[in-house]
Amino acid sequence: MSSFVYLRELDEQEKHVADILVESSIDALPYTLAAPVKRLFDHVAAGEYGKAMNYALDFVEISVQYISMYLLMRLIEIEKELPFEQRRTVRIVNRIDGKRPLSLGDWVNDIMTPLVLISRERMGDDAFVRSLLTHLMRKQTCVLLGDKREPSVVQIRNEYRGHSTTLSENIYRGVIYTLEPRIMTLLDALAPLQQYDFHSSPSEGRRLTHKGAGASVEGNCDGGELAGHYYISDGVMTTDMYPLIMSNQNGYVYIFQTLKDESVSFISSNEDAVTYVDDIFNDDFDALLQRVAPQFDISKDLNWEQFSDLAKAESERYLARIYREKKYNRELFVDREQISAALDMFYASPATFFPILGEAGQGKTNQLCFWTERLIEENQCVLIFSSADFASVTLDAHLKNIFGFSPRKDIVRLLDTLHDKAVQRNQYVYIFFDALNECLHYKDDADQMGVVALYKAIVRLFVNERYDRFKVVSTCRSYTWKHALSRLAQRDQALTFSEENGLNSAIRGFTSRELKKAYGIYQELYQMTSEFDTLTPTAKIRLKDPLVLKIACTNYLCKALPEKSKDFTSVALFNRMFNDIASSYAGKAQCRIIELIASHLLERYELGIAADSISESELKVAYDEPDNPLYKLAHLIFKRDGISVAYTELINKPERPVLRISESAQTGERQIQFIYERFLEYVMARVFVARETSDGSIPTPIPANSYLRCLARSAGNVVYMGAMRNALAIDILRTHDYSALVSMMRDYPDDYEVLLLVGEVTNILIGENYEHELFSLIDLLLAANVENGDKLTLELNRINGLIESNKADDQVIERHKAVQSELMPVIRLRRNAAVSVLNGIFATDYFNESLYVEDPYRLLWKLLDEPIIEVRNDAVMYIYYLSVRTHTLDYTPLDDNIAEKIVGRMFDLIRRHSLAGWMVTAGRRNMLFSRLETSVRLTVLMIIDTLLSKKEDSRDRAAVLLGHITSIFSHITMNFALIRVVMPFLQYVMRKQLTFQSAYVNNIIEYQGFWDDSIVPLDAADDRWSRQAMCRLLPMLMYNNSEKDAREDLTARFRAMHPAVFEAYATGDSMSYFVLERIMVIMGVADWENVRPVVTDVFEKYRQNEWFDYTQMSVLYSLYQISVYGPLNRELIDMYAREAEDWTQRTRGLFRARNSHKANTLGLYKRNVMNWYAVVYCTHSGDGMPLEGDGLCVPLFYRMLDQAIGQNDKVLLFHLIENISELITDFGYIRTALDMLLYILKSYDTSRKVEAIDAVETDRDGIYALSLVSLIGNVLSTAKNYFAEEVDSFIKRDIVGLTFPGISKYREQILSFNPSGESLSDLFTHKFGNFLMWALLNEPSVEKFAITAMSGAYDSKDCFEWFDKVIRILVKDMFNAKI
Repeated sequence: MSSFVYLRELDEQEKHVADILVESSIDALPYTLAAPVKRLFDHVAAGEYGKAMNYALDFVEISVQYISMYLLMRLIEIEKELPFEQRRTVRIVNRIDGKRPLSLGDWVNDIMTPLVLISRERMGDDAFVRSLLTHLMRKQTCVLLGDKREPSVVQIRNEYRGHSTTLSENIYRGVIYTLEPRIMTLLDALAPLQQYDFHSSPSEGRRLTHKGAGASVEGNCDGGELAGHYYISDGVMTTDMYPLIMSNQNGYVYIFQTLKDESVSFISSNEDAVTYVDDIFNDDFDALLQRVAPQFDISKDLNWEQFSDLAKAESERYLARIYREKKYNRELFVDREQISAALDMFYASPATFFPILGEAGQGKTNQLCFWTERLIEENQCVLIFSSADFASVTLDAHLKNIFGFSPRKDIVRLLDTLHDKAVQRNQYVYIFFDALNECLHYKDDADQMGVVALYKAIVRLFVNERYDRFKVVSTCRSYTWKHALSRLAQRDQALTFSEENGLNSAIRGFTSRELKKAYGIYQELYQMTSEFDTLTPTAKIRLKDPLVLKIACTNYLCKALPEKSKDFTSVALFNRMFNDIASSYAGKAQCRIIELIASHLLERYELGIAADSISESELKVAYDEPDNPLYKLAHLIFKRDGISVAYTELINKPERPVLRISESAQTGERQIQFIYERFLEYVMARVFVARETSDGSIPTPIPANSYLRCLARSAGNVVYMGAMRNALAIDILRTHDYSALVSMMRDYPDDYEVLLLVGEVTNILIGENYEHELFSLIDLLLAANVENGDKLTLELNRINGLIESNKADDQVIERHKAVQSELMPVIRLRRNAAVSVLNGIFATDYFNESLYVEDPYRLLWKLLDEPIIEVRNDAVMYIYYLSVRTHTLDYTPLDDNIAEKIVGRMFDLIRRHSLAGWMVTAGRRNMLFSRLETSVRLTVLMIIDTLLSKKEDSRDRAAVLLGHITSIFSHITMNFALIRVVMPFLQYVMRKQLTFQSAYVNNIIEYQGFWDDSIVPLDAADDRWSRQAMCRLLPMLMYNNSEKDAREDLTARFRAMHPAVFEAYATGDSMSYFVLERIMVIMGVADWENVRPVVTDVFEKYRQNEWFDYTQMSVLYSLYQISVYGPLNRELIDMYAREAEDWTQRTRGLFRARNSHKANTLGLYKRNVMNWYAVVYCTHSGDGMPLEGDGLCVPLFYRMLDQAIGQNDKVLLFHLIENISELITDFGYIRTALDMLLYILKSYDTSRKVEAIDAVETDRDGIYALSLVSLIGNVLSTAKNYFAEEVDSFIKRDIVGLTFPGISKYREQILSFNPSGESLSDLFTHKFGNFLMWALLNEPSVEKFAITAMSGAYDSKDCFEWFDKVIRILVKDMFNAKI
């Protein structure tokens, strides 16, 4: 009876022969080979086929390695005397070196088989070699590789070894059955080894014999054998196999498996021995194999060509992936000239890092791919990465993997070597990172945002002064860079090439020149008959959008493009595309497939499930289920023998791509998707409109409620919102009825999803130039009214007049609220009109190129003649915001400053009539006053902004603007001949500027105390405060423009007047404080010690003074300005923080002055000093950056926020938020402000907390009547007028995932249409105050005017007489006209 179990049918003789072979192999082969043979047959006998299969494969694999290493060691010795070029083993060593790791296929094909054939030549008489040739080789091929009848053992191993799931024992039995003949053949080939001796010396003085599958036999070492070495003896010659085979102290025998990076990997047949990987054998391994190939080095450095080739291979893999995903097509690519020019300048600069910014779909990936291909063609060393990939691998690890570098080695060594090679060859290494913003998570770093972690890794590795041969380029969404990374980039500014270098480093739509080139490429492929120069200007604007160009060319294949603007709207283009599909081959079925997919996705959205694809597996299941909603679609797509013709057309037609198949990288699941999301939005809109209008043939509009119902139950998603936007637009075009849109604007002010939809539709009407519909809508909004609306408007304006003239009581205020509430629906509509006109129409390419058929100014004049004053003021604010805009909505550079253009039109309008002509009727007089006041006020604001910008041409531009004012007054006064006639008007207007800011202390009512002798006497002793003392202080205004001796004299005089200044701070007089604030700043900037004694005394000695709230605020203002214009002074910063906290805790931003009860209905003035604190701090730390020693930027602000939040202190919290808003609008510290807003949003992480703060009742109105959600929304709305990209970033990325209840409401589209949190009076007050301080420090002419003007107060009888003097001086200085 046979001793072993065989799965093949054997007769008794065959079994007997097999038993002898197996038994002798188990008893006499080296342990390394015998052990897996014994385990194999033991498990077969036990019916444990899965385990048996693993041992069978172990035996094959380790046998191949054992044979190879023994032959290699023998051949090395044989060939050692031959010249290197004649050594056949060189190829084997190079393969071991170059292929890391080695696979079983590599071992069989590239190592063992060649070694057997070489051995036939070098030692053909050897019995073992002859046995190998006889049993393993069939001509030049190893039998282990199989043939047409038998699978390769490599194939079997790869298929069954490490299978992801456990298979049945019957399957494993079949594998052993297949392998069994190869096992026996291999044992026959190894049979000569049964006569050999195998031993090792695991440690000094010990000898272990490793023969057979049993335990190794201990014996005495006969000397000369080295610890760890393994020996094979054939009875004639003993071969030392170290380091190819070696043993450890436990006596386990290890055989070389592969090189891994910079280490050697060994495996063992001993079941207690795990795979051993280490670099401690490197030197010995190198020494052995360098006998064959002297250049061999396990951890050798790559040469330049190797580095470049590996980088190229990695970049080509990336490009192949991008092509497969249809993200890049070089045939259709148009190089963006500006950014390519910037790249060339970056290459030539000493900078290392170039961040390229842009929004989605603008061609960032295409541009990087193009540059990569070009560098590869030029044989340059270039690496390109997808940033999203770093969610699964670190940058360090990825680089090591690309260049075969050991994971345990320091990455700096690799980079140093790469850079040194580049220097030696006078080359550069180009490293591109695509879409930093798509790195949502970074491998092994959960503590910070992925994009931040990746950026830090890039900078840490590449952006280094030592690495001037590295040129790193990244692309990133603008908002992500601006908000998440620009602060970090400040630290690396010296090596970063960006817009600060004077270039526009962003990719946007096509420029006009690029469009011409792109059109030429598309025209050649799509064969349109329209030449580029014949296209209309409006068509060219629309074609700058790459997708519009693509679809237009698709629609007009071999035809002329249309001329009408309306034919280039998205709806028109997609309508035509859909109709063309319908009339094409299998068109009806194609359209049905499109509609059914869109319908299914629409339904998913309306169930609250966002989806953009359908899986093929879903459809295949539905194919046999008639009740399945996808049954019809499945039968339209699939046929029993494959896919339908219609479906084939939709996925394969190159000139009109509609659908694509995407495969999940994780599961391999195939998904059907629309190639263009915008087309999906359009088809979903078609389905929606068809569904909602299916009950009637009369084209009645879809009511607002239908949209509201869908928005309420849907999954919030940009695609679904785009579908609803398209549906509403399609319905308006279909019915010419705006009622649904107007209803949403008017009736749903607190539904932010509705407002988002309103904004989306309005944006389409503006951006895609639906001119007729847009102008009709705005006329409708401006004409809308409520019952008795005209009467209510007159009453509201009358009440506003009472409030401005300080004649309002509680009843008047209550009536104001009631009237305003009744008019609010109209106010909402007209505000929408204002935003659409000024933030929309006037900011378009169509306005920039004067392409509107209708006159946009007609709408603007309507707004400026708007009877509701607050709407009119909003319009003026929006005009001002246009003054800082440099590009259109589509990022085309503006030909002119829009605000200046509008003001110029106002001046032109005024010049149409003489003063007498304007006075003919009341209507004309009112129009003159309105246009003149608005245009002058806007011009003054622009002059202030221009001078404060400190640009090279700021003075020249300011002079031009001032010239416009001079010119218009010259016209009105007939070259100033009628200046006396106009003076009453000028006095009225100027006084109005000082009364309309009655919420602030610097107003004409408060100044009256200066002429009250009981408060400020006319004259007094030198150490007392008086009007005369004020005049003695005025020369200090000239300090900055005086010579050294004069400065020393002014300093001495000021210090001598400290007692009088100190006494002045006890008066509570606004005029005195106004003068003192400016002089304290001038002298404090010159020398902190000039003012320090006064400041210290005031804070220490006046805390019980009746007017200390006002005094403390006034001194804080001076300290803030001293810090801004002076050097870093930690004492000043700490003093400011202490006093600002004290003032804010006590007053919460409201304080009493002598006449505040007359100035406004509240009886108190407002002032925000915490934003000044932030300015004091950030002036020296940087925006959002902490000073040395501080853990946070503006730490006092965060302490007070913690207090307000912890104590549910609504007044303090809202006051601090108002400070944050001013920090943005007045000073531009956007990062600091947004960081604090984010802190607040994170703190209010539940509806309960928000409801608790909202429920707190206060005795304040204004912002305190808002909800927390609305207040923060208003702050963001205001901020967006100044920092659009940063606010977009904040909304799109920073607050995503927070649980603050208002998150869903803060969308960038909404912010464009929210009421701003900023008023015109606030803006003018803050701008003028900052400008005046700057001017007094920098402009001698302003200093002289201020001295002359303020000196006139001494002998004036009251405030009004002095103010008239100031106006006369101003007119004289401005217009050189004597009154």
